[in-house]
Amino acid sequence: MNHVTFVGNLTRDPEVVFSPSGLARAKISIALDLPPTRDGEKERDPEFRNITVFGKQGENVGESLSKGDRIVVVARSETYKVAVQVDGEDKTVVATSYVAQHIGPELRFSTAKAVRNPKAGHSNGNGSSNGASNAAAPAARQQAAAPAAAAAPAAAADGSDDF
Repeated sequence: MNHVTFVGNLTRDPEVVFSPSGLARAKISIALDLPPTRDGEKERDPEFRNITVFGKQGENVGESLSKGDRIVVVARSETYKVAVQVDGEDKTVVATSYVAQHIGPELRFSTAKAVRNPKAGHSNGNGSSNGASNAAAPAARQQAAAPAAAAAPAAAADGSDDF
């Protein structure tokens, strides 16, 4: 499995949608800062990467990050063939998609405070279980995302980005 690490700035707010089964998918786009070329050329146009973040991590991305934030992403890269038409001629090209495995703020020039999300059904430290308070959350998310989810195909069982 191929893994790549990206450091860059979000080019837009994360877009979070939910599948009919309630699985979250966040789509993000980052602009990568490129190092100078070997011949010393300093000015280079940025490169952009579209990345998909699934599950609770995708929800957290939607709640925590916004346009302009500098982030670090470790992603799995997947290549696949796509049939396209170029100048009226059928061609097959190789495309690459990226699925985030780990993601967080880049802290070289900023600070962040991590807040741990409670796990459903575990004690929240004051003797009560937060399982009951969190039980309605997936249904509420599904209901709120119903228009977006209706347009999206169901997620693949293997967790791939065929959403």
